[in-house]
Amino acid sequence: MAAENETPSDADVEADASGDGTQPDSPKTTLRLDWLRKRARSTRQWLHYRLPNLALLQDPSTRQYAENRDRLQNIETRVPPEEGLRVRSLWGVEVYGPTEVEGLYASLKRLEWDRGGFPGQRIGALKWIAEQRMYGSEGIFNLGFIRRRSQYRLIFGERHAPIPETVDFMHGYIYQVSPSTTAVILCFILNEDASSSYEATLNTDCHTTTQRNRRSGINSIFDVEHSKRRSVESVRSISRKMVTNWFKENLPGFFSLADDGNRLPTAELITTANQPLLSETKASARNEPPWVLLIKNYGFRNVWTSKEFPGLSVAWDESEDANRFHSIVSLQTGLLRDDHLKYKKDRGTGLYFAFVSERIEGILVNFAVVAFLRDVLRALRLTRDTMSSKAITRRQVLTTISQIKLFFDKSIGLPTMTAELAAKSKNDRSYRWYWGSLKASPGFPVSSRKASRRPFENEPTTSQLVRSLRRRKPGSISNRSRRY
Repeated sequence: MAAENETPSDADVEADASGDGTQPDSPKTTLRLDWLRKRARSTRQWLHYRLPNLALLQDPSTRQYAENRDRLQNIETRVPPEEGLRVRSLWGVEVYGPTEVEGLYASLKRLEWDRGGFPGQRIGALKWIAEQRMYGSEGIFNLGFIRRRSQYRLIFGERHAPIPETVDFMHGYIYQVSPSTTAVILCFILNEDASSSYEATLNTDCHTTTQRNRRSGINSIFDVEHSKRRSVESVRSISRKMVTNWFKENLPGFFSLADDGNRLPTAELITTANQPLLSETKASARNEPPWVLLIKNYGFRNVWTSKEFPGLSVAWDESEDANRFHSIVSLQTGLLRDDHLKYKKDRGTGLYFAFVSERIEGILVNFAVVAFLRDVLRALRLTRDTMSSKAITRRQVLTTISQIKLFFDKSIGLPTMTAELAAKSKNDRSYRWYWGSLKASPGFPVSSRKASRRPFENEPTTSQLVRSLRRRKPGSISNRSRRY
């Protein structure tokens, strides 16, 4: 009886009065709390998906791990100051056949390069090209130094042209490769700010970021190395575009007049003190510092090294993107001796260009001719596919006819050019003259390249390309092409 008459405590009364009559551990309250937690979690995930780089929405442990990893990668990918990584110069090579030569003459007149520059040059570039093409001769015409008109100096042999802001001056040659094929190679010597672009890019700290593709809705994560590699490729793309635009505006030819305008063969001279950029063996490539791997992409494996000076190497990109027409020239300045530079008068920004130019420019011209033949063969295959396709509408028929007409208009003189290049490819003297000073690096897989092979032997050779082109007559263009 005493237990039944026991009065409740004050705490129990307050607990009953504070609620809405529902017990704290009732099933209804539990379900409501679970629903709120799931709703908050899904809302957080949706916000993180839409705003992946917002730190407040990231997991603290994951964010701490990413920050530590970014800190280490930023340190590893910095360029040591003693290496002096510099992009000294850029090259661009344009090819002119019978279809483009009239435009070349007009451009030379507009630039006033049709006059003789040096005291020993009795004729200008325009007349020289005309005579070479008329009499079937081969040769090289020195354009000399090219500067802005505001940089006028009383020096014989200098020419003038519009020059990009990032360029100190230019230098060029005209190569008469065959009686019907003319090539112009120009070197753009960069100023100090532009030459240190790679070093500045690699020494700038980055952090892991997430980018969302709006079309596919997929988020891609880029760590420090990915971000810096993309930045280096962006700098390289801007440099190539500068050279391509200059040719397109001033000396348009076969490559710069192409539809996409991104096939002009280019090259860049990169100097370091002691670290080689282009490894000769697979073992040495494994020991390369991370910043070297970011400078070159994985396509630059076809490495050729100078027999005379081991610190000079050249490599061509073997990838299938727009960079397949780009090459890297690497020079280790720490290996240069005084006797290497004793005949070089220029001790400024053009010192290393002068040393490399005489050893590499002829090779770059021959590479451009091979690229020209490959591009012509590609156009032949595209035209064949266009002619064999079935047009449905009247507009498609007219479009196909206009494309075929445009192709044949551009193909005037191709049989003559290919016949001349076929004869030239049988002569090994030109190969020995330009390529005799280089040796292939034997360290990479034999299946992709052997040391005894010539450059581009894993690609269609000049002879194969020109034979394939000569077989294609207007009446048989729809025949099935041969694969090499």
